[in-house]
Amino acid sequence: MSNTFYWHDYETFGLRGDERRPSQFAGVRTDENLNFIGEGEVLYCRPNRDFLPSPESCLLTGIIPQYCEENGLPENEFARAVFARLSEPDTIGIGYNNLSFDDEVSRFLFWRNFLPPYTREYSAGCSRWDLYPITLAVWALRPEGIEWPLRKDWIPKLEAKRILKDENPDLDGHTFKLECLTAANGISHEKAHDALSDVYGTVALAGLIRKTKPKLWQWAFKHRGKQAVIEELNRGPVVWVDSHIGQTHGYLKCALKIAAMPHDPNRVLLWDLERDPEELFTLRSEDVERRIFTSGDENDPRLPVYTLRVNKCPFVCSHLGVLSGGQAEKFGIDLEAVKRNAEKFTPERMSEVTAMLIAGLEEAHEKEIPEPEQDPDEALYSSGFPSRSDSRMVEKVSGLTGEALAESYHEGRIHFDNPVYDQLLLRYRARNFPETLTDDERTLWLHDAKQRIEGRKDSYVETLDQLAVRTGEQGRPILSALYDWSRGVFRDLGI
Repeated sequence: MSNTFYWHDYETFGLRGDERRPSQFAGVRTDENLNFIGEGEVLYCRPNRDFLPSPESCLLTGIIPQYCEENGLPENEFARAVFARLSEPDTIGIGYNNLSFDDEVSRFLFWRNFLPPYTREYSAGCSRWDLYPITLAVWALRPEGIEWPLRKDWIPKLEAKRILKDENPDLDGHTFKLECLTAANGISHEKAHDALSDVYGTVALAGLIRKTKPKLWQWAFKHRGKQAVIEELNRGPVVWVDSHIGQTHGYLKCALKIAAMPHDPNRVLLWDLERDPEELFTLRSEDVERRIFTSGDENDPRLPVYTLRVNKCPFVCSHLGVLSGGQAEKFGIDLEAVKRNAEKFTPERMSEVTAMLIAGLEEAHEKEIPEPEQDPDEALYSSGFPSRSDSRMVEKVSGLTGEALAESYHEGRIHFDNPVYDQLLLRYRARNFPETLTDDERTLWLHDAKQRIEGRKDSYVETLDQLAVRTGEQGRPILSALYDWSRGVFRDLGI
């Protein structure tokens, strides 16, 4: 069966940690040729009453919690709706920078609402992809035929439209903001930071790349999966495109895989082939943690070793010729030095380096200090994978009505090996089915919510006051709504 793309985007009530609660979700399905299948759709998520939205995010998107409360789905229903769309067999979930942002929103949304956080990424023929690194790869490797907007030309225009303005915007180099790319290339994108508008803008940008760079598009599509990435890395030196490398270097590295992380095979270590590896060859296992992960001393600098996640659809190509001499020179990459340094990794030396690194990583792992206990809403990664029993219980919870869930829990038919699920379940029931709580459960819930919110009250109100001065009349309607929302939360929790 052919794959379909499900292009999607979230707007959220915050950008960091627990603030990244969805306010709006939009999506549209296309076939592999980017022909639309059905209409685009928009969903709003009703915010919980134990949550304070980020004022900065509301000023950016224009979405206030009262609108979502009136027009949105309860979070558990919203989560199931999103999950169903991304889990349809043979779906490729895709967006613009979705691997770093939207997919994290989805994972934590599913986690809070007792849905499997990862299955839609690999089961039933489903997978994911991201247009953002492909866009960077086109700019770095094959830029002809597409207009690449400069920050100095476009960022001031964006800032002029915003309520909350950046007082000192970076105007150097190119911008890869979606709204700038679409405008520079004559693509209709009527309302940035509106989820559906962003989705259609993303599809149009993908169509432009697919049309102007068909070979690169097909190659990237074919090599997006984890196994294809591993095969490319195992062939030898690769050209790697990654946003963290930096624009002045073309977001490019010529690199070589030197080891896989023993306790996380999805993470591999790469050596920067622009650097002579002789120092790596003399590294001792006891120095691995310090020289690769922690050292910031000028006299004892970190080695040029980078971490790549093979399960995040990175752009890696084992054909160094994909980087032309002209582009390499433009970004200061000496291809001859790259080849010389790669040749120093003889099979014997590579074997020694890999063994040394694995030994050092094992030593570092044994010395790791356990992370402090996280808030249940944020404990997806720290809680580990669920036991089989817990997986069955999670599936059971998501399929029950509020009344049936309360009855099953009180009669002991729902129980977990990992206590974090018990904490999560109380919040899930309180947020979605508050009428089913016992008096004791309600008291426990209010105490938990009050503890999380009370310490933020003064700083939250102070932030609203500061933003009111900074944004003036433009920001007044949104900030007034947030004052009202926060007062309601404080009142409901007895703060």
